[in-house]
Amino acid sequence: MTEHTSPEKLIGYVYKLSTLIRDGQQLEISGNLALDADIADMNKQFDKLITVMDRLSAKDRIVKKKADIAEGEARINAAQYDLKVLEDRFQGKQLPMQEKQNKASVERTLHHLKETVERYKFELAALEEEAK
Repeated sequence: MTEHTSPEKLIGYVYKLSTLIRDGQQLEISGNLALDADIADMNKQFDKLITVMDRLSAKDRIVKKKADIAEGEARINAAQYDLKVLEDRFQGKQLPMQEKQNKASVERTLHHLKETVERYKFELAALEEEAK
């Protein structure tokens, strides 16, 4: 330290935190801590900053998850329509083997889609809690 530099002007520890958000965009937070900073105080500061970054990241994932749910629900509607068309076409008649296989395939797809959308809704609720 020279005679022109006071202890208050010393930077100390420099940090830079970054996280990926929204389609490859990156959020960076940088700053510094006093040279004589206590480790407990440094940890508190970093915990606060990381909480903010996690919250912002969760908010972005909420938008994506809602879009995934909407897409899944649209696919469920399409599969239900396909199933109804298949059933209506052969109403009161025995389904040919190929149509039985098609129906079973659509039913499996529909079941899988419903499970996926329910999982997405559960994940969305967790993200919304994280983003508070």
